[in-house]
Amino acid sequence: MHHGKVQESGTPLLGSEIALETMNLRTGSYQDAYLQEFGGKRPRGKFFRMRRKNGGKPMSRDSATGWRLGASVAAAIALVVLIANVTMAGVFTSRARAQGYTSNVVPINIGNCGYIKKLGIGIHLVINIVSTLLLGASNYCMQTISAPSRDDVDRAHAKGSWVDIGIPSLRNLRFIRKRRVFVWFCLGVTSIPLHLVYNSIFFVSTNNNLYRIWYADDSFARGAPFNETFFAQAIALGNVNAGKVQDQLMHGERYQNLTNDECINAYAKALIEDRGNVILVMDRPANCSIFNDPFDLRLSEPGHSSLPDCGNTSATSLYSVDNYNNDFSPETDPYISNWYYWICSQDDGAWKDQLGADPWTIHGIKVNYCLSEKLNSQCQLRVSLNLIYAVIAFNAAKLIIIILIATSSWINDEPLVTVGDAAASFIESPDPITKGLCLASAREIIHTKVSEESSHAVYQPPRKRWFSAGSSLRWTIASLLTLTAVGVILGLLGYALKMLGSRFSRSDFGSLWSFGIGTINPYTLIRNWKIPTEGDLAVAGTVLLTNLPQIILSFIYLVLNSLLTSMVAAAEWASFAHGSHQPLRVSFPKGAQKSAFFLELPYQYSVPMLVLSILMHWLISQGFFIAQIFERYLWDFDDNDRLDQEALDKMQVTTTGAYSPIAMVLTCTILVILFGSVAILGARQLRDGMPLAGSCSLAISAACHTPGGTSSLLPVKWGVVRSAEGPVDTGHCSFSNDEVELPEPGNRYA
Repeated sequence: MHHGKVQESGTPLLGSEIALETMNLRTGSYQDAYLQEFGGKRPRGKFFRMRRKNGGKPMSRDSATGWRLGASVAAAIALVVLIANVTMAGVFTSRARAQGYTSNVVPINIGNCGYIKKLGIGIHLVINIVSTLLLGASNYCMQTISAPSRDDVDRAHAKGSWVDIGIPSLRNLRFIRKRRVFVWFCLGVTSIPLHLVYNSIFFVSTNNNLYRIWYADDSFARGAPFNETFFAQAIALGNVNAGKVQDQLMHGERYQNLTNDECINAYAKALIEDRGNVILVMDRPANCSIFNDPFDLRLSEPGHSSLPDCGNTSATSLYSVDNYNNDFSPETDPYISNWYYWICSQDDGAWKDQLGADPWTIHGIKVNYCLSEKLNSQCQLRVSLNLIYAVIAFNAAKLIIIILIATSSWINDEPLVTVGDAAASFIESPDPITKGLCLASAREIIHTKVSEESSHAVYQPPRKRWFSAGSSLRWTIASLLTLTAVGVILGLLGYALKMLGSRFSRSDFGSLWSFGIGTINPYTLIRNWKIPTEGDLAVAGTVLLTNLPQIILSFIYLVLNSLLTSMVAAAEWASFAHGSHQPLRVSFPKGAQKSAFFLELPYQYSVPMLVLSILMHWLISQGFFIAQIFERYLWDFDDNDRLDQEALDKMQVTTTGAYSPIAMVLTCTILVILFGSVAILGARQLRDGMPLAGSCSLAISAACHTPGGTSSLLPVKWGVVRSAEGPVDTGHCSFSNDEVELPEPGNRYA
């Protein structure tokens, strides 16, 4: 039988009132006395250095330390974000109204599409960093507000129940004060929209220029005459101002001279963002009627007819004109799927055969080169003002709540936030309900009815792994949420690949890679869903619907964070049975106690979790996103480079959702890595010795029935101690300031 070493020299037991006075804890000069008690040994010097705080006085509960410091940092984060949001809202609103925009969805930056798209991706990355930080701050404060006080613990124990210590807990809401439950609920409500609404504020829209194709010879650009009467009869084409185009060719730098291959590559796109009218400079045809569009369905409508023959082609420098107005959606109708048919009069994709062709012919006539109207690539970074106002409201409410948590004792009155807080409380004031259960683990003490016989347990070294610290319910929820998220994303991906393959032959890896991440592509648009596609309501509905996956990913992060917190807390608890004596980590340290900014999850675990969560949320925001396309019929505009409210009102706007297969795959990959990392950590072996208390207040209390004179202010260690109570053949295990040893297998302890 091994028991803790006993003082026989007549000196007071370490931790007794006499010893504390001898060591002069109030001034902190107890280190030498402590070392004398252990024969001059220095068990772990870094833990036994006196922490002089506030001139040697005990740390006040109003001091910025522990969870109160963490809540203050959370409030600072919320304040900075609120200031940024209010500033953005003010600037964006005033700028939009000054420029004549009256809608609640307005452009805040118009420019080169390449730059705007990169800006949109970068902004969403920043948004997900900020959202994840706010979510982490909220989770931190929710864990603090749900932490029970000692009175809450005693009430739960008196009812034969227990509470969680050191982890986020829904269970505790049954035992803490109602006002704290209300604050917890409000904080949770303001956290739900973080990723959902925040990711919906900004999005990128693009233009699709519908242009005219002019068939001419090289003299047209030099001012050669053309048959104006002929084009006046082109009623199916609308306003045909050939003279204006000729003047632009002669007196400006609007048009670029492109080789045949350059011309084909510039216009063989479903979305034309930076090009306008194109003049095909070609050999003289025998007649002009050969250029009629065989796919133009309007020619069969009443009042419309094919262009007549232009007569003597040698007498005109301009032979024909055609409106290219194919929709950007790759439907199966031949007229739609045969994009840029004018390049080769064949199906989509056949244009590649014309690259390097000598000669390149259209309708049998050789094309020599083309003159292309170069337009500013005008994509828009747009913002939903209504949604940013909503974010500001949630942000402000969250800030007020966090400030109350950090500063108000009325809200947070001495909560036992860490396991060290609970252990210190039980050491100073043991709970008689758990007396004699020093070897009871959390599972045993919860599920086994305690009796006099069962309280005298035979010690068998517990062989547990980290995952045992998390409840089966938490692991089940985490597994189901992860499987659901991965299953839904992969299910949608499978359906998308089937459609891309069967309808468009675009399911190979090369095609999927070419679609990119977060970029608008006609093949990956979500069509025919039952939400509006026009107006501000379409924008709000689409951005919220495409960002719904953000909610389940947030819940997955919170559940996995809770599991990891449980496991790390269990590992910290088990370490008290090994090595040298350790100080308790509490919220407001006194004496040798220590504190930390984190609650139970150290930075080496919490920071990687945050980084993976940020990546996961950002990738899903690029995997499902809003696609807004402004189609511009260039022949209806006097200035093709102008993009103001008047110009936008004349455009045909399509608002829908889009997806990125690569981003969907990467999201699943990060999700599996996140869950897998927690599961792999769960496979680690817990150190033998102490029963697994987990977060159970009953099990923590059972380990804290200490011998007389033990102080929580000094470093402690768990093991076999001398007990003045109980049978002679039954030992006792608990924390102690004195030397202790591990219990021996087969011996009884109570």
